[in-house]
Amino acid sequence: MNVNKKIKMLEKKVKKLEREIRALKHDHLTGLGNRHKLSDTLQFLYSEDNPKTSYRICMIDVNCLHEINRQLSYNAGDVIIKYVAEKIKTKCNNTSALAFRIGGDEFVIIMHSYDELCFKDIKYITYSCVEFNPKKDSFRKIMDEIDEKIKENKKKGKVCKIGEIQKSIENGELKLYAEMLDV
Repeated sequence: MNVNKKIKMLEKKVKKLEREIRALKHDHLTGLGNRHKLSDTLQFLYSEDNPKTSYRICMIDVNCLHEINRQLSYNAGDVIIKYVAEKIKTKCNNTSALAFRIGGDEFVIIMHSYDELCFKDIKYITYSCVEFNPKKDSFRKIMDEIDEKIKENKKKGKVCKIGEIQKSIENGELKLYAEMLDV
């Protein structure tokens, strides 16, 4: 086998490995970073190599995902997740913000404190944001604080309206996301 063929074969293997590594760090449904990618990001933020000291972290929780999955279908739940992820991506576009899907219905966005992102207009979610300094604040403490704020916000009355969600999937704004999933 000549050298050029060996090089091409090695390049193909490298590309395949790069795709596999990317798949390990990204959520398959949304394309956002996953828990592993978040962990890598946090390692950098908390490292001595990071000169920045001021960030904002937001946690987004999809309302009623369990009920949507149970009463409508898992495909309907995926439509809602895809909708929320696409809205987050749009908001993070052209900013320094990084977005992750860290659980079935949970998203985390990390941004510089000067980035002003608001998530109020995204339907079907509860969210909360806090400022943090990786030079002073432990990530566990920050996540506990933000989790408490999410719980408080949920108590303020986000009502799950399954019928409205189903109609939105069938003929409204969520139809595009349903088509993305072939629902």
